[in-house]
Amino acid sequence: MKTMRQWWVAGGLAVALGWALPGAADTVKLTDGTVLEGDITAETTYSVTINVEFSGGTIRQKREIPRTEIAEIKRLTADEKRQAQMQKDYQTLLKSRLDPSRSFSVAQYDETINKVFQAFLTLYPNSPYESQVIATMQAWQAERDRVAAGEAKYKGQWLPAAAAAALAEKDRGTQLLETARSLMEQGKLDQAIPPLEQVAALKTQPALTTEARDLLTTVYQKMCGIVDAQLAQLQQAAVTARANVAKARKALTDAEQKLQQQRRRGTENQYQAMGERGAAFMETQTKLVGLRTSLTDAENQLWQIESQLSVTQQKSAKLRQVASQTGIQLAAPPQVPVSTGEEGAEAGEATAMAAASASSEPVGAPKSQEPLDVLANAVQWCKDRWMLLAGGGLIALWLLSRAMR
Repeated sequence: MKTMRQWWVAGGLAVALGWALPGAADTVKLTDGTVLEGDITAETTYSVTINVEFSGGTIRQKREIPRTEIAEIKRLTADEKRQAQMQKDYQTLLKSRLDPSRSFSVAQYDETINKVFQAFLTLYPNSPYESQVIATMQAWQAERDRVAAGEAKYKGQWLPAAAAAALAEKDRGTQLLETARSLMEQGKLDQAIPPLEQVAALKTQPALTTEARDLLTTVYQKMCGIVDAQLAQLQQAAVTARANVAKARKALTDAEQKLQQQRRRGTENQYQAMGERGAAFMETQTKLVGLRTSLTDAENQLWQIESQLSVTQQKSAKLRQVASQTGIQLAAPPQVPVSTGEEGAEAGEATAMAAASASSEPVGAPKSQEPLDVLANAVQWCKDRWMLLAGGGLIALWLLSRAMR
């Protein structure tokens, strides 16, 4: 017949293997045959409340069961509950394992030894797991002493701490370089910078550091090349937009000068026929409206391009500043040369602005019409609509005749 000690050892081995031991909690058997295990926390004349455990006690659910649905209740004694709790604590203790490939810090060893193994031995003296816990704790203590003496375990091999750290740093740096190269191949240049900067900061791997700095230089050069290409396109677009604005201003100024001349001729020859002259005057005014719209569109386009140009210039400067802080010097962004034609356009813009400022009224401001202009406009309006006016007059006469009868 087995002794109590043998039963304790068998129970400990069962827990170590993850088997659920019978009698580890209160048991409530329902009338439908369901068996619930957990801690009974409350009882009344009509119901029983139990914290049901699932998945080895990792999941708990509070349930209140009517007594009419209960077939049998089995409660653990205080000693049985203590033994069940000890088994659970021991199962938790088994999760604290040494890593066969690497060592921990002295602080980690001390925390596990004191708060896990020593705490279990203090809480459960003379338990059936005592020898196993002591043996495990001694293994932890042995590794702790080696680490405290200046050694470290790396990939399962004990080495001087400095040598192990250098190997770990080399492996980490190599992995980061592979990650950065993959990102560069995918065109994700900005995402490749952080891993490269980490490798460039390594202290014991000069070869990896040099390679990382070379790749960093390549990344910043490519990024600056992309931004500089955008910058060159925007600079050229801005030159063209300024030329368009100058052209639109000059056309508007010429049209306004022509309008002024038509006004003066109309004043000097106010007794001449107004039909043809009024039509030319209206045509010039209509053209002025279109020219003002064209100038507004050109100015809006210039504003948009210059806004984009400003943002891109800031991005270029920031990129070079960050590269400089990393120790990488990049060439200044290229400047777009202004061709002779563009210079002429800018000169034309200045001329148009001067002509507009010299005009008696600002560009885009509405012009007041002289009496002769108003009369010419009225004559032209009547000529364009004489059939409608004639028809309206006949209808008015007919209505008047009907009213006089």
